[in-house]
Amino acid sequence: MRRWFRFSIKMAIIIAFLAAFMSQNILALEINYEGSALWNNIYDLDVEEQYAYCLFLNGLGIIDVSDPTSPVWIGQYYISNDYYYWRQKVTGRISVSGGYAFIASDTVGLVILNVQDPHNPTLASTILDQAWHVHVDGNYAYVAAGSFGLKIINITDPSSPAIVGSYGSTAYGYIFADSNYVYFSSESQDLQIIDVSDPTSPVLVGLFDTEGSSVVFVAGNRLYTIYNGISILDITDRSNPTLLSTYAQAGTVTDLYEKDNYLYAADTYGLMVFDVSNPSNPVYCGLENAILHCNGLDIEGELAFTGPQWYNASHGLAVIDISNPLEPTKTGEYESYPEVEFLYVSDTHAYVVHRDIGLSIVDITDPSSPIVESFLAMNGEAQGVYGYGDYVYVADGYAGLEIVDVQEPENPIIVGNYHPGTRSYFSEVFIADSLAYVANTISPRRMTILDLSDPINPAVLGEYYVPGRPFLICVEGNYAYLSMESVGLHIIDVTDPTTPVFAGEFNENAPSSIWGMDVRGDYLYIAQMYSLKIIDVSDPTNPIKVASSHAGNSVNGVVLSGNYAFVGKGHWGIRAYDVSDPLNPIGILDIITPGRVEELFINDGNLFACNIYSLQIYSFGATPCSFYVTGDVNNSGAYDGLDIIYGVNYFKGGPPPPYECECTPGNIWHVAGDVNGSCNYNGLDITYGVAYFKGGPDPIPCPDCPPN
Repeated sequence: MRRWFRFSIKMAIIIAFLAAFMSQNILALEINYEGSALWNNIYDLDVEEQYAYCLFLNGLGIIDVSDPTSPVWIGQYYISNDYYYWRQKVTGRISVSGGYAFIASDTVGLVILNVQDPHNPTLASTILDQAWHVHVDGNYAYVAAGSFGLKIINITDPSSPAIVGSYGSTAYGYIFADSNYVYFSSESQDLQIIDVSDPTSPVLVGLFDTEGSSVVFVAGNRLYTIYNGISILDITDRSNPTLLSTYAQAGTVTDLYEKDNYLYAADTYGLMVFDVSNPSNPVYCGLENAILHCNGLDIEGELAFTGPQWYNASHGLAVIDISNPLEPTKTGEYESYPEVEFLYVSDTHAYVVHRDIGLSIVDITDPSSPIVESFLAMNGEAQGVYGYGDYVYVADGYAGLEIVDVQEPENPIIVGNYHPGTRSYFSEVFIADSLAYVANTISPRRMTILDLSDPINPAVLGEYYVPGRPFLICVEGNYAYLSMESVGLHIIDVTDPTTPVFAGEFNENAPSSIWGMDVRGDYLYIAQMYSLKIIDVSDPTNPIKVASSHAGNSVNGVVLSGNYAFVGKGHWGIRAYDVSDPLNPIGILDIITPGRVEELFINDGNLFACNIYSLQIYSFGATPCSFYVTGDVNNSGAYDGLDIIYGVNYFKGGPPPPYECECTPGNIWHVAGDVNGSCNYNGLDITYGVAYFKGGPDPIPCPDCPPN
């Protein structure tokens, strides 16, 4: 008794000390990009001989177009960027020359890739802190470098580029370089003509008031730009450019190219062709509208190449025969993937739903090189997905719950369907303990519980009717957590799945919807509005918010792993939180993603993110343990009898210890639980701990990673 009393007094003092110390010791986390798949949204391209170098939000994709009827993806290089969707007004961010691709990134700068082996592009160098547009002419790259102005870079040795000249204080627009002159235009500045015959001393020689323009193409003494339509300027006297004509285009032009007195325009309505043999009177000739919302344009021989703008991302690179400019005809297409939004991940495959369209299956055996194995068009409007055994279940809108046999991932087959027979719309599915929980958004709105004993013929067990449109479902133990658009959260007791019963609700900030949800033990983590919120659900009848952390942006999706919570931040990527103390979540790391994050999933030490424009895979793990108390498996800051109880419960199937770290590279485990020095946490540590509190030897930490 006295020993326990003295122990408690000592530990109280130690805990007070540790509480102050631990508040300054945030868990470290390392996150590394592994790979990505399902790229979509080409927004600029450059074609050299038989290869199309396409700029995606992810980076560079290389497509072999030697057979224009059947383009083939052959290589890619990921560039970590924050290309936000509203910045795509600026086009033409890639220029290829001499076996190198020059890519303008507004956050990374000018990225130079060696593409001499198109199957394996490699990084040659980077330069500048930001770049908005680039055009290469001869041995120089001319870069619109944002707040740093126009930069002239000597690229004689692409692995060692050097800035040799500068012009102006800002340059956020379109660059075109030709014959010792650079033409710069933007939506906020006049067209500028700059003499760069001496690249170390560029000189402004001409101006033209375009009232804002973002596209320029020069051929001989003609300049084509967007100014009250498609405008043609005579630049014979570059000090005095004059307007020859203007043609009011039908839609929005994103790129221009002139060849043999024909002007080609990548336009909202497709590829438009104009006869400009008389530049004072351009004549509309034809339109190829198989690909709408064209973005980026290049011509090689008698073929034109263009890609779709972001809101037409289900299309990819289009190849158009212009041998007869009066009748441009699409001959082939590299079909890109539609927007990716929802996913489920098994040990070997990621199942990705393309909203309203279908399901892709991606082999993730090697996360650094994911391989798309198949695509399956769905019968309805695919919304949610979950795996169970040899099957994947897709909430397919009006088509019901589709059951897909994925035993042969390269050949998925729809083998079953659940539909109640009345007007229904399934938007979400979650599977736990051989039961499927399905959200139906059509009145009467409800959550249906299905028995999957026969996985192809699910049977209805029970239904729970809700007052709002059900959106997300998460099940843990005997409770289902159901979020509803504009209503909030219901907690449902599903101990008896035939009779689900209301237990409690959380509706703070309703009608703002909950866009992400995960649960662990007594805490529910939700993404709502701009914050990660943590709800104490130890009493499901009275959920209480215990913490909230403002993410700075609209949040979307939450997943938990160890001491970390990962939250999607819309177009701003992913934020990682230290939640070792659920009452005090701390943002510790932000990850930039190429597009808006829709859903997150954790599997086998990897973080998977659907970010509209691709499936991203990241590896993550704690850095070597910086601080822990030996034996403190409940992470209270002290080793005492409560840790023995917690450990016994854990080994009986209870919640895992909240603290884990990477003891040795690649080995993440509950290191604090090791008190016998075996570098493992098991029942022997419980026995050793009981003996210690009875007067036995002191705890021995793992010698491979002792606490600091």
